[in-house]
Amino acid sequence: MASATASAPPARSRRGLAQRVALTFALLCSLVALVQGVAAYYTVEMAEDGMSDVLAAREMALFVERFRAGDPQAAPSSSRLRGYIVRSSGEAEALPAFARGIEGGPHERYWEGRTYHVVAANEGDARLLLVLDTTIYEDRVRAFKSFVIGSVIVCSALALLLGRLLARHLVRPIAQVADSLQKLAPGESGQPRGDEAARLLDAFDRYQRQVERLLAQEREITSNASHELRTPLTALRTTCELLQMDAGVNEASRARLDEMMRIVDGMTGTVAASLRLARDQPAKIETLNLRETVDDVLLPLRAADGREGVAIAVDVPAGLAVRADRHALQMVLQNLLRNALTHTSAGEVRVAAGPGWIEVRDTGTGISAEHLPQVFDRHFSTARSDIAGAHGGERYGIGLSIVRQLCDRHGWMVSLKSSAGAGPGHGTTARVEFGSSA
Repeated sequence: MASATASAPPARSRRGLAQRVALTFALLCSLVALVQGVAAYYTVEMAEDGMSDVLAAREMALFVERFRAGDPQAAPSSSRLRGYIVRSSGEAEALPAFARGIEGGPHERYWEGRTYHVVAANEGDARLLLVLDTTIYEDRVRAFKSFVIGSVIVCSALALLLGRLLARHLVRPIAQVADSLQKLAPGESGQPRGDEAARLLDAFDRYQRQVERLLAQEREITSNASHELRTPLTALRTTCELLQMDAGVNEASRARLDEMMRIVDGMTGTVAASLRLARDQPAKIETLNLRETVDDVLLPLRAADGREGVAIAVDVPAGLAVRADRHALQMVLQNLLRNALTHTSAGEVRVAAGPGWIEVRDTGTGISAEHLPQVFDRHFSTARSDIAGAHGGERYGIGLSIVRQLCDRHGWMVSLKSSAGAGPGHGTTARVEFGSSA
């Protein structure tokens, strides 16, 4: 069974505009500093390796040249550069451990916390080996790496600080407008300092004047419509009262006149409730007998429907009470009952209630799961419309949208459960929970 509930989306907490601007500025600056630092570090490291390789190759060329010339001191010997001539296994064993077995080159070796570049070359029965100590260069590269990391951290901190200052400066006009708008009464205008703030507030002033003009037109239209509807309803009720005073009217006709006056009273209340909803006026909360309220709503529906094969059942305890706006509750029940009667061709429509809730259940066609989340949308149309008399989804209605609007206004929760295609006896259940207002 699919279900849908009309409720407001949860509010999401967001950072302030100034914070977002500051963080964005800091992240961009940090990213730029990090990219440049990494690029500089790898450039320096590659340059150091290349320089060491070139130096080792050049010294090896000089070493080979002196060896070929028969120089007895062909092998260089200094604190950072040392050459070896290997002709026997004993001389090979005398080599540093990290330089044994090396062929060609250059090779980079790490030994006892120091870094060496080693190059080897064969000359006749001798093998020449050159060891260049490059620890001093590696230390400089590591120092540069630490400098890059520190620079990125410092740049990030400075970017965050500058971002906060910049964000405050950029957001100040908007903050001025927000402060001015919060203090404004209808019809007033603010004058914040700053060209941007002045232009923005001027745009808000023009928009406010337009909204006020439209609201005034809406209030005038609704007042005129209310007057035009109430006048004939009042005349109709007066006519019914006069007919009841006529001695020639029999008891059956008097009962019918009573029903007509109750229907007129309900229509008058619906007009009043619609006017309060349109004008966002406070509701008139009172203690209602829920059974009597349901009977008043069903009276015109029973008289107008006349559909055979559909029974209307009421399962509401006689003494059950609820605190609510009478006419708003009647409008909600009217729309739910009309919706149920429209889409039930056989079976029954049942109204059930308990403490703090009321339901309208039908045995109609139901609502498919894919359409159920959308039925509260204004003018949504499917094969099951939310307005009486619609067929095949060709007409559009606002009944369930009005139900949701009224429930949201009065703090009620409205939900639908439906079993489209589940077979006889299954349909739709509309439930209204009154909550703390009951």
